[in-house]
Amino acid sequence: MNDEITDSPEYSPKSDFSKAIIMQQAIIKTRESRGVEMKEGYNNFKFDKDNNAIKVWMPDTRKIFCANVDGDLSLLAPEIQRNKRALKVMIEFKKQKDALFTKYCYHERVKFKFPNGHIGWKLTGKVWMPRISESLPIEDPKHPNSKNYVFVKGQYDLWVNHYWDEMLALYDEMFGEINILIDELNYFKGKTLFG
Repeated sequence: MNDEITDSPEYSPKSDFSKAIIMQQAIIKTRESRGVEMKEGYNNFKFDKDNNAIKVWMPDTRKIFCANVDGDLSLLAPEIQRNKRALKVMIEFKKQKDALFTKYCYHERVKFKFPNGHIGWKLTGKVWMPRISESLPIEDPKHPNSKNYVFVKGQYDLWVNHYWDEMLALYDEMFGEINILIDELNYFKGKTLFG
């Protein structure tokens, strides 16, 4: 009988829950989500039986892949907490994600009348990553010296796409790190083909 104590506890043999099987399924799903063309979300049209066009949203495949990697990280949270190298990687990953958000996020601003009577823009302090085709305010070209502004769809799309393209590269690296951790945990022990 082996009484060796390990840093990587396994679930009870009586349990139907197998972390290795769950991780295997998650990794396969993540790999499949990365195996398609990585592009922004867009509207497409399909036709019903009466030949009526129906608008259908095609999701952003970059976001799907990133969400799958986040799911994998959640499943591995206990293992990451016990692994010094993985913890360092996670800290750096969060720093890089935060830096990308700071680099590309939209800073909300409103038109403002200064005490001297001039009209300008003032930051509100709210920041977010706009959705593709989101309407954001710009100076009203017909009335540039008024407090009015107009909303224009998609004016921030270029920056949003840069953000998600760079996030994709970062998440590709993290997916590799997940696989290194899984290898270290020896979740998928090799089987001998010839006995």
